[in-house]
Amino acid sequence: MARPDTAVLPLPLLRRRARRAYESARLGRALVEAWPVPLAALLCLRLGGSGTHVLALAAPLLGASVLLLWVGRDYGRGVWPGLAAGIAPLVLPGLMLDCSGGCSPGAQLWCQSSCVVGGVVAGILVGWRAARLTTGSVRFGLVAAAVALSTGAMGCLLGGVLGVAGMVVGFALGAVPAIVLASSGAPAAPAP
Repeated sequence: MARPDTAVLPLPLLRRRARRAYESARLGRALVEAWPVPLAALLCLRLGGSGTHVLALAAPLLGASVLLLWVGRDYGRGVWPGLAAGIAPLVLPGLMLDCSGGCSPGAQLWCQSSCVVGGVVAGILVGWRAARLTTGSVRFGLVAAAVALSTGAMGCLLGGVLGVAGMVVGFALGAVPAIVLASSGAPAAPAP
């Protein structure tokens, strides 16, 4: 039995209502699925990150993650792997030492070195996963790389600009060989 308020509505209006309900549900799901971004920001703060820097990186990352998850397809599929890969450069600098009150130049070197190592790990993870896809690997790889680098930058800011630059270089050094090895190895995995 039809509801009285929709029984006599024209078909185009019903379609618009259905589309609005569908997109609202997808947006709500994207908001829920982006939960790791605030968690990563809190983790970075606990490891000694500056609140201003973390907020400046986490807010756009959260917005982009929600948008990409809402859009879906290859773009949405790259968000979670990017967040997972970005954990290494996010956490390693804070675990190396406690620099929340200021670091000596020698300690900064350790912090920046851990950013390079974290970037290499993130690059290997993203590059390997992107190369194993049969369709949409470029879009997936670009989204996953952007999300991983943004997530990792929150932690690598402990090492300053050189820490972030080291992470980016490390990411490239890890991703390129992983892509080459994965694409020349076993048959590619189907897109999830």
